[in-house]
Amino acid sequence: MKRLLFSALSIWVMCTGRLCAQTLYQAVYDKAQNVVATTKDVEEKTVSQYKLNALNYIMNVCKKEGRDNDMRLLDLQAVNMESFIDDFREFAAKGEKISPAKKDEIIRCFTSASFAHPLFLNESPLVDGGAGSLLPFSLNTDWSAAYDQAETIAKRVLK
Repeated sequence: MKRLLFSALSIWVMCTGRLCAQTLYQAVYDKAQNVVATTKDVEEKTVSQYKLNALNYIMNVCKKEGRDNDMRLLDLQAVNMESFIDDFREFAAKGEKISPAKKDEIIRCFTSASFAHPLFLNESPLVDGGAGSLLPFSLNTDWSAAYDQAETIAKRVLK
């Protein structure tokens, strides 16, 4: 549902041109940066810091590969990364209400989707925080492909 909302928003933005030079990548980045700078909630700050780290990683590798002007790639990855993380948190909370085993299964589902879909084939998986962290995902993730896989499996797990 959130992905549909982000897609509709991105189409609307592209059609109206209201953000002009402001890309979706930059909007997601600015939102996360604002949360890190202003919130006192440790979990929200940690999640937003992870989003910043992932976006910085994507931009740095794109620059290294000479693809830093590929705004379609950056926008797509930013929107799907945000949806992936937000849905992960939502599905994990629903799983926890059912049982700890369901929550663990949701975590494994999202984690394995992250590692199964690297964005940059010449880069190794880079985990920000490690397996025990709040978001144990590889920064080198094709967030679009990982999101599709994780969402499909998570819905089956919660049925």
